[in-house]
Amino acid sequence: MSTVKSERFDDEIDFFELAEKLWKLRIIIILCMLVGALSGGLYILLVPSVYNGSVYLSPPNEEEIFELNRFDFILNDGVDKVDENSIIKSVDSEYVFSKFLSFSNSNELQRKFFRRDDVYNYFIESNKNESDAWLAFEKSIKVYGSNQKVNIVFQTGDANLSAKWAGEFAELTIDYTRERLISSLNAEIKLRYEMVSYEASIRLQNYLGLLEMELIRLKEALDVAKTIGLVQPLETGVFIIGNKQNENIISDLRSLYEQGSNSLETEISVLSSRGESEKFVVGLLELRLRQKQLLSIEIDSSKIIPALIVYPAISDDRPVKPKKFLVLLFSSLSGLLLGIMVALVLDIFKSRNFFNSFSVK
Repeated sequence: MSTVKSERFDDEIDFFELAEKLWKLRIIIILCMLVGALSGGLYILLVPSVYNGSVYLSPPNEEEIFELNRFDFILNDGVDKVDENSIIKSVDSEYVFSKFLSFSNSNELQRKFFRRDDVYNYFIESNKNESDAWLAFEKSIKVYGSNQKVNIVFQTGDANLSAKWAGEFAELTIDYTRERLISSLNAEIKLRYEMVSYEASIRLQNYLGLLEMELIRLKEALDVAKTIGLVQPLETGVFIIGNKQNENIISDLRSLYEQGSNSLETEISVLSSRGESEKFVVGLLELRLRQKQLLSIEIDSSKIIPALIVYPAISDDRPVKPKKFLVLLFSSLSGLLLGIMVALVLDIFKSRNFFNSFSVK
């Protein structure tokens, strides 16, 4: 029983003894720790520093986007108010700012900025090809945002350059968002104009069709009146007797030629001249006025501001990469652990007389 207890006791680690052994080999541990710290310092010196440049933006006020809603009364004039899908609704600042945030994260806009000569040359110099340059660019630009604030961050090896490009990308996004919003509004204006033009064309065609039919009826009646020699309208009390079975068919024609050829010729002349004028088409003048209103719309792009720059682009004088303190701390701790491992290995070899086995007897 005492033998088992002794074996268990021997298997236990004596921390005091271990600490004493490590203390004896402290020079090795300190040297390894210094090597680790020097390696970290060398890494900091060799790796290029990266600096942040950032710009903060907020949603626009209603005044900044009023131009987008200024023509709603024209666009919605004459539209069926019951059909909500046909009504153009006013845009608010939240919608406009969400578009700005979406475009700032879009691959299309970021590639447009990447294609600038100065940006492209900067990234292509430190990369093997365009593909690697684009990947480096993607990592260097970050957009953080919500419906209340957007932060555009640019990272380069120069603090001032980072701030400059962050501000310029923000301006590019503002201009791009403005262009897209105006383009969308112009598309709505064009669609409304086409709808009004189509309605006007239909009304004019229907009117001309009805006018043509009326002229045909009058000309037929004129032929009848001339055939029977009826020049003046029939006097009161004079009736032309016809077959009652056919009365419904010929009553319209009879009522016309009974007016006499003189009256019919006058009516035909007047109606023929109406074909050249649109003022007799019901509702057509109103539609032509709406067409003129739609064509007269001019959007002032300078009055549309999709996002407001809260603070001008600023740079951080302290590099974000590499993290000097963390690098030194990690490298020093790594050196410390390596030194402890080396000390323990040396102690094991020494305790087993590993080195004495190589001595000459």
